[in-house]
Amino acid sequence: MPPPPDPEQLKLDGAIQGLKDEILSFNRDAQLVENDVLYPAHSRASIYLGVKIGALLMKTVSIAVDDRPAQTYTYSDPQARALLISEGLHRLVQISLEPGPHRLTVDYTAQYADADKDDKPVTGHYEAIFDKRPREAELELTLSRNSRFSEPQLRLRL
Repeated sequence: MPPPPDPEQLKLDGAIQGLKDEILSFNRDAQLVENDVLYPAHSRASIYLGVKIGALLMKTVSIAVDDRPAQTYTYSDPQARALLISEGLHRLVQISLEPGPHRLTVDYTAQYADADKDDKPVTGHYEAIFDKRPREAELELTLSRNSRFSEPQLRLRL
């Protein structure tokens, strides 16, 4: 039979857990404040990606707004599969944009899950102009296709 727990040790463990909880809460609050400073609500824009083509695994997505440098996201295999399974959205970028028209440029590379190693990847390029209003904007890019035999296409929804 194990010895009974030391009350002092239990007290110390409780205090350490309390400090961990406080640190997590502080970090969450600090992240919210930082986001509000870096991305004020009137200029905040988030761009998301969703994939609506079964077994199409994203490899990379490169996204640029206006003349800003492109930001590239590389998906691991589990991340690409999770994007399909959940039919959810992945936030690619969060940026500050002034109200008005903006140019969006997206390049992507993907591969079907059952593709051979010698098969060419699925690639695409997309450009659009969108109008940012003076409030938070959420742009949704969805990769889909019209039929089983058509090519994948990106679509933008504001």
